[in-house]
Amino acid sequence: MSAPFDVRGFARTAQGSLRDGLDLEAAAAAGLAPEVHRVVAILAALEGATMEHLRNVLVTPTHKDARVTAFLVSWAYEKYWIADAMLAIADATGGHGSTDAAAHARAAASAAPARRGSTGRGPIRRALAGFAQGFDVIGAHLALGYVDDLVLDLAYARLGAIAAAPAAANDVVRPNPALADAVARIRDIKSRHTAFFEGECALRLGSSVRAARLARRELARSAWPLGAAVVGVDERRAFARFALPDGDARASLVRGIRSLPGIDERTATAVLRRLGS
Repeated sequence: MSAPFDVRGFARTAQGSLRDGLDLEAAAAAGLAPEVHRVVAILAALEGATMEHLRNVLVTPTHKDARVTAFLVSWAYEKYWIADAMLAIADATGGHGSTDAAAHARAAASAAPARRGSTGRGPIRRALAGFAQGFDVIGAHLALGYVDDLVLDLAYARLGAIAAAPAAANDVVRPNPALADAVARIRDIKSRHTAFFEGECALRLGSSVRAARLARRELARSAWPLGAAVVGVDERRAFARFALPDGDARASLVRGIRSLPGIDERTATAVLRRLGS
């Protein structure tokens, strides 16, 4: 049995700004294909959408679990700086035939107000629901974090592979070692997030049928990725095409989702559908 995740150590070593380690001049000189640049900008928006999700989580009984709350605060801090790094890369590489990062930010916000209004699941509704759900909702919230990590990592993995690949006779693969290095660093940081979510889900969903049921419901009805509320419809579709380009990627995501205790094929299929894949 693996050792419990060291939340105190994680909080003590949380990663701040990544900008000192970014070679933005080299990234700009190498350039990015328009499709790749678009995904970099979308990832910046998704990583930066953490605070709204955190607010919705912490108005429920999740905030009463000191260990989980301590993790989530440091998790949000690291994601803020990941978003900052991705935006810096998007800005630096925006002049090489790619669309402007600011345009993606505007597109990301364009459809958000209507979707927020239509869901009816703001912090007040979530807080009231939390009274009935009790502490079992913590497992559901952690399952959301785990699956979101799986989804985003598919995009980061493909982004890193494209950036590290030799030049090819197409408009997608352009070697960009500076981007490859940045993505590798970001995936290393995010691996600690995934480890916490996975371990906590195994414990909480595996020991509570009700927690697993709540997790299935939350996974099936949430917008994916979790920051989708700040990303326009076209951006969400572009992200899904990039992160899940083929059956192998979709199968990998389904396996990851189904690895959680109590999470079935139907729930995994619902996540894929909500992703637009």
